[in-house]
Amino acid sequence: MVYVPLQSRGVIVLYGPDTRDFQQGIITNDINKLDSQKAIYSLLLSPQGKNLYDFFLIAYDKYILLECENGARDMVQNSSFPLQYLIDKVNGISFDKGCYIDQEVVNRMNRQETFRRKLYLVEGNNVLSNISTKVANENNEEIGELRSSIDNIGIALLCAGKSYVNLYTSEVKIFTR
Repeated sequence: MVYVPLQSRGVIVLYGPDTRDFQQGIITNDINKLDSQKAIYSLLLSPQGKNLYDFFLIAYDKYILLECENGARDMVQNSSFPLQYLIDKVNGISFDKGCYIDQEVVNRMNRQETFRRKLYLVEGNNVLSNISTKVANENNEEIGELRSSIDNIGIALLCAGKSYVNLYTSEVKIFTR
């Protein structure tokens, strides 16, 4: 196996007799999945149900490796709700594992689909900026921001219930896909 160090990522080693029970009570995913999978994606939420940290947990011998970002992140810390970022679609949330910090908010949002903003895949008619750029619609309403991009494909966090026709940033016209 080849390991490649990533400068933007870090690893915390977790071990001890209560490690799994402790993690099970505070993260959004089911730590017991590590018995059948090599790794799981999960989050640690604030008491208000907002993302504090997202990370991968990897089973390694008697240890659990917590692999996380060192710096900039796509989700805004203590401001982003996991379902806005479609974390459930990448299996980062277990809805049947039991209690964790602010499970109630996540479950209610999942049942009612009550979120003001949501991630959308967007395509520009030119190269998109890779910084947080404001997105506006045909009515010149600011309805979100471009969170990340490569070439002319990006991910934008857009307000729900707004017109997605004729979207643009300060320099490029964009379309939802």
